[in-house]
Amino acid sequence: LVFNKALGAIQLEQTRSVAEGLCPVSSSLRKFYGRKCSNPSFQSTKPFGPYSSDRAFQPGQHNSFVTWLDLRSSKVALQRRVRNLRENAWIDSATQSLSMEIPFLNAEQRLYIVMRVTLTASLS
Repeated sequence: LVFNKALGAIQLEQTRSVAEGLCPVSSSLRKFYGRKCSNPSFQSTKPFGPYSSDRAFQPGQHNSFVTWLDLRSSKVALQRRVRNLRENAWIDSATQSLSMEIPFLNAEQRLYIVMRVTLTASLS
């Protein structure tokens, strides 16, 4: 049998585009969709959402926004954390990329790995 167990915490990290300034989309198209324009050419370093009460909404090292899902927490606590991030739009139209890092241990094979999955938004 091969058994892999996720350990510790899952790290979620995103980069965000600037929501102001030069916009590559026409004003009529912005008006149609009813959203602010995000310019992917510039990375945001500004806090957003409830940043005064949640560090996930504050830029950290490398101007990215990071949060953790502690796998030692109860299922209810994890669901509450994910719901909080969702309700406060931690991922929105300004999100350029989202990375997840998940540490795994396979004791049978004496193998420890960190899996990183990165999703990148593209205008092309």
